[in-house]
Amino acid sequence: MPMQLTYDTTFNLGDFYLSILLFWQTEFVGAPIVPLAFYLHERKLNATHATFFRHLKNVLPELDTASHAYIVTDSEAAIVSATSVEFPHLTSFLCWNHVIQVIFVTCALPLVQGMSQLFTVK
Repeated sequence: MPMQLTYDTTFNLGDFYLSILLFWQTEFVGAPIVPLAFYLHERKLNATHATFFRHLKNVLPELDTASHAYIVTDSEAAIVSATSVEFPHLTSFLCWNHVIQVIFVTCALPLVQGMSQLFTVK
């Protein structure tokens, strides 16, 4: 059974950010999603997320070579880069919710804005 990890910088807490690493426990009934680690940080940089993933590799060295694990992230460049450098053998996917948001912003939103200009009375 594959092991899914999800990592996202979810909250902006004033001058800090909170990133959460979730683990989808597929071997339990109902496949609950369990918080595995929390990371409180000041900046959303590649080096910041890389520091977190290096610590994670020290705590869970098996994760670096796990053939049945994958990680789901958003399209934030710093997170994508840090996971690919620190876990080069870990398959990475983009979160479907973030993919839909990108599609909406790049396709649907300009279309709606263009249509609203057609019906604007001057």
